[in-house]
Amino acid sequence: MSLTIRPVTASDWPTFAQIYPAYIAELPTESGDTDDMMPWLRSQFDLALQGQRYIWFAYDGERLVGSTMFAVFENFPGSSNKFGILMDFYIVPQARRQGWGQELARAAFAKMRAEGADNVELNVLLENHRGLAFWESLGLHTHHHVLKMPLQDVKE
Repeated sequence: MSLTIRPVTASDWPTFAQIYPAYIAELPTESGDTDDMMPWLRSQFDLALQGQRYIWFAYDGERLVGSTMFAVFENFPGSSNKFGILMDFYIVPQARRQGWGQELARAAFAKMRAEGADNVELNVLLENHRGLAFWESLGLHTHHHVLKMPLQDVKE
């Protein structure tokens, strides 16, 4: 079993603009209107084309089975220590549980290591039990909790 994993090219924008909203639609919490995210999504795509982050597609033959977006950053400006952030990761429903997710994740981790990252970080939504189990199966563990509250709920 082997995927073809490659960075996006300028001609991949229509495919990325289609697969990303499918990913968002599967998230277990309200994420907002995908039309509202298109300018941001285009900016992320352009950053990948400029080499400031990575967006990769994974193919089984001609069939797109997934995508990932990640970057490598310095721990702080001027630091020699770096870390990888996996921003988004998606395997299309028909391609799940076939090992493609593990292969794509390991390829992204290898690229992060090659870029000098010592660690990888990612967020998993609290309700995403399958996602959490997937990442734990690859050796990731909970490091800290992220708390969230709408600012309109701040009590004065």
